[in-house]
Amino acid sequence: MISLFKIYALFILAYLTCLTGYTQSTDTAKLQSLLTQTQNQEERLGIGAELLDTYYHQGNLSGGLQFGRTLLFQCDTNLYSINLSKVYNRMGTIYSTMGGFDDKALLYTAKGLQIAEGINWNQGLITGYNNLGNVYRDMGYYTQAHDYYMRTLEACEAAGDSIGKSYAYKNIGILYEQQQWNEKALEYHQMALAIRKRLGNKREVLSGLLNVGTAYNLLADYQHGLQYLEEAELLALELNSELISEVFLEKGNAYLKLKNYSKAIET
Repeated sequence: MISLFKIYALFILAYLTCLTGYTQSTDTAKLQSLLTQTQNQEERLGIGAELLDTYYHQGNLSGGLQFGRTLLFQCDTNLYSINLSKVYNRMGTIYSTMGGFDDKALLYTAKGLQIAEGINWNQGLITGYNNLGNVYRDMGYYTQAHDYYMRTLEACEAAGDSIGKSYAYKNIGILYEQQQWNEKALEYHQMALAIRKRLGNKREVLSGLLNVGTAYNLLADYQHGLQYLEEAELLALELNSELISEVFLEKGNAYLKLKNYSKAIET
C-alpha cells in the first residue's frame, strides 16, 4: 500500500524535477562519462553511488533502478565496501519511494546494512537502521520499525551524530502519528526540532517546525500549531522552499477547524 508520505515524496521529487529542469542533467552526463573511464570496481561503485543519488534527486526513479541493477550486475557484490553499501541503500530508498515494491525495498536496504555491519562502517549502520525502520513503517510493521529507529539512536549516540538523532526522532514521530499516538508523536517531533535549532540548518529547522505544527493540529491544539506554522511559513518563503505548499495546507486546515474562514481563504 502506498502511504500518503510516499505520495508526497513523489510529488516533491516531480516538483523539483520541473523546477530545476533536470532530465538527464549535465551532472549526470559528467558522472556517466567518468564511469566509462575506469574499470576499477571501487571507483565505479563510488561514481555509481553519486549517479544513483542524482537520479533520485532528479525524480528519475525508474532510470535510477535500471542503472543500479546494471551496475550491481557488473560488480562482484561479495567484495564488501562503503560504496557498495551506499549503492544498495540508495536502491532501497528508490524502491521505497516508488511504492508497491516493499519486498525489493526491504531486500536492498537489508543488504546495504549487512555490508555496513561486515565492514564496521558506523555511518552505514545509521543509514541502514534508519532506512529499514522506514521500510517496516511503510509496511505497517510498527514494532520492527520502532526497533530499528532505536538502533539508529544508539548508533548516533556512539558516533556523536546529532543530525542523525534528529532524523530518528522525526521518524519515530511519524511512526507514532501513523498509530494515532499523537501526544507521543509531538514529543518526538519537538526533540527533533530542538536539535535542528541548535545546529542551525534552516532547511532542517523548517521541516521540524512543520512537523511540530502538524502534530499540534492532530491533537486539535490549533492555536499552538499555528504558532509553529507561522514561523515555518516565514522560513519557507525566505528559503524559497517547496515545503511552503504543505505549510499553507496545514495552516488552512487549522483555520477551518477554528472556523476562521477568512484566514483559511487567505491561506
